[in-house]
Order: sequence, then C-alpha cells, then structure tokens
Amino acid sequence: MDKKYKYLHIAFVPEELEELDTFINAQVPKITRSEFIREAVRDKIRKINNPEIFLERHGNFSEALLKKMTEDLAKSNKRQELILERMKKFESIEKTLELIQERANVSLTAETQTILNLFQSHKSLKPAQIIDKTGYDQNTVMIILANKELFKLNISTGRFERA
Repeated sequence: MDKKYKYLHIAFVPEELEELDTFINAQVPKITRSEFIREAVRDKIRKINNPEIFLERHGNFSEALLKKMTEDLAKSNKRQELILERMKKFESIEKTLELIQERANVSLTAETQTILNLFQSHKSLKPAQIIDKTGYDQNTVMIILANKELFKLNISTGRFERA
C-alpha cells in the first residue's frame, strides 16, 4: 500500500542548513534530512505529552520525575534496612545456637540420628515439625539443630536443612 505524503516546506537560513547537514552527515546509520526532521518533531511531541519523563530545557529534572526518584530511593532504603535487620536476627540466632551447643554436655547420638533420618524424607523442616515428629522436647531439638556440621538454618524460611 502506498503512503500518500503531505508536504511541508521549511525554510532555513544558510548557516542553519549547513549546521543541520553537518550534524546529519555525522550520524550512524546514515539518515536523510527528512527522516531527521520527522524524528525530531516526534521527539518534541513525546516530550510535550510526557514532560515528567524528560529533562527540562535547563537540564533540571522535572518535579514529577524527582518525586518518583525520591519515592523509589525511599523504598530501596527501606528494603536495605529490612535486609540488615534480618541479618542481625540471623546472627543473633546463630550465636544462640552456638551457646546452646556449647552448653550441651549430654551425648545425643540416638536423638541426633533420629532427626537426621527425618531429613532423608524431608528437604527442610521447622523446629516445631521436628518436635511433632520425634516427640523430643524443644531444648533437645534445638541443641541438636545447633550443630552446624549437620544442619543449617535457611533464614528466609526459618527452616533447617541438612548441611
């Protein structure tokens, strides 16, 4: 289907036309004068229709864009704070587990083996699930789970897995 073009005549002073041609000739890939002017008009219309997306004439960001950037930065900072808070909690849990393991003087080999057997049929378990399945008291389960050589805590799920 042939497009029927409507023509628009534009007049330039010789210096402007020379500057335009010099700029166009430096473009890669090569474009025609008409293509360049059509694209420039389209860009100008987009900037007028979406001023919050584009920079203003003086190189300053528009108020709407600055507001959006500020909101996004605040969200990012909030996420970082949550991650740091979770990491601190994880470190606290690790220290507590180490203390429990250090204070455990009783050999729990039979109980340990029973809990290890649970992980043959489960990829990960919460301490409450282990207590339910074994009938062991919470202290016994936590002392066994504190063994970093056998178990590791997935901080995002709160579940223990085989190390």
